[in-house]
Amino acid sequence: MLIRSLSLYEKRLLTPTFSMLTLHDPHYIEFISRLRHARKDKGLSQKEFGMRLKKKQSYVSKVETCERRLDIIEALRWCQVLEVSLVEVLPPEFRILVTGK
Repeated sequence: MLIRSLSLYEKRLLTPTFSMLTLHDPHYIEFISRLRHARKDKGLSQKEFGMRLKKKQSYVSKVETCERRLDIIEALRWCQVLEVSLVEVLPPEFRILVTGK
């Protein structure tokens, strides 16, 4: 049996990227959990919330299950639609970075 070495492309596929690692960061998971709770507190289903974002329900689901990462602009849009401040949904350790307190 011949064993070949992995191509550069195959190695890249097997190497976790920064964004893949941050999807599983406990602070990111807490942030998404806080956004999900804010959505539920407003009584919005994923479908209703997606409609307000002008996105599909599957987009909301993928974000809330950490299959898809939110960038800062998307996170701000979520907060705008949910009528919460970004500070409210940030993990406590990061609030000082935004508020300075």
